[in-house]
Formats: sequence, C-alpha cells, structure tokens
Amino acid sequence: MPSIDEQLRTRMREAAPRPAGADDLVEHLGARKRRRAALRRVSSTGLVAIVLLASVGTFFALGRAFRTSPVPAVTPTPPIENLGLDFAICRVTSMPITVAGVSGNAYVFTRAIDGCPQPGEGARFLAADLNGDGVVETPPVKLDGCFPPVGCETFAAPDVNGDGTTEIAISNAGADGYGVWLFAVTSSPPAVEPITVVDPQRLG
Repeated sequence: MPSIDEQLRTRMREAAPRPAGADDLVEHLGARKRRRAALRRVSSTGLVAIVLLASVGTFFALGRAFRTSPVPAVTPTPPIENLGLDFAICRVTSMPITVAGVSGNAYVFTRAIDGCPQPGEGARFLAADLNGDGVVETPPVKLDGCFPPVGCETFAAPDVNGDGTTEIAISNAGADGYGVWLFAVTSSPPAVEPITVVDPQRLG
C-alpha cells in the first residue's frame, strides 16, 4: 500500500493542469489576437464618433453665434433725375434761389453721354427751377472755362440790386472761387443770362 506521501504526490499530479497541446496553444493565441483586434476596432469607432459629434456641435454653435438676418433683395437703382431736360445729366450741384419772392433752385450739371464723364471733364451747364417743382424752366446755359478737377459749381445767390430776385454766382474752380461769374435770372421769359461788367477804365 502506497504511503501517505506517495498518495499526496499522486493526487497533486492528477489535480495539476495538463500542458496544452500545440493545437490548443495556437487556438488560444488566435482567440487572444482576435479579441485585441475587436477591441481596437471598437476604440477606433468610438473615437471617430466622438470627433464627429464634436464637429457637429462646433458648427452648430458657430452657426448660432454668427447667424444674421436674411439679406434683403437688391432693388433696382432709380434712374438719374434729369430735371425735365431732354438729356441725361450727372454731377449735379444746386443751391436755393428766390425769383420774385418765390423759392426755387439753381443747378449746375454735366451732360452725361454714354455714362458720366470724369470730374472736370465734359460739358457743364447752368439752369434754374423758378418755382421749386424740381423741373428747370430756363434753357440750359453752357459754362465755358471750368477748371479741372472740380470744374464749375454753384457758389452763391446774392440779391445784388435788392429787387427780390437773387442773382446766381458760379465758381469756375469749385469751392475755391478762383473765378466767379454772375448770372441774372428772369421769369418772363424764363432765362438765365450772364451779367457783363463794363470796365471802361480797364482797371480789372
């Protein structure tokens, strides 16, 4: 009969795990590799989902922060007012005048041909609206000798002779007043006429 020590050794050998065979070891390693690959795929998928959610949240927040009201529709540009003339005008300057106690306006403008000429270029004209209705009643008077780049402009409206009708002073060099021409206004017939100063002693 085996001794107690031999019986213990026999039972311990029987209870100890047996070494796996080569096939079992390969299967074990393959399963472990598959588990690791699956974990990596799950981790990658989770990371992509987090990045996408963060991007969507960022764009949503930026959209709310920079949201503006709808852009209004562009309306067509109104046509150039021609003051009742039979040709287009541009670069208009004006000033109030009084004709026989009635308020009106004097206008200096450039004739527009195939667009508006550059400042100081093109023909400049003077005309007067005698009753403030926005339409000139006097025939346009061409202004010669306008100095670029500004050219002729309305300058002042003094009542030189105190008859209740202002005269029209035109500067030929803008606000500098390099040269000032004076025009008389009549209502019957409507007209603007240059005032010529006679200098018999030739002092000027």
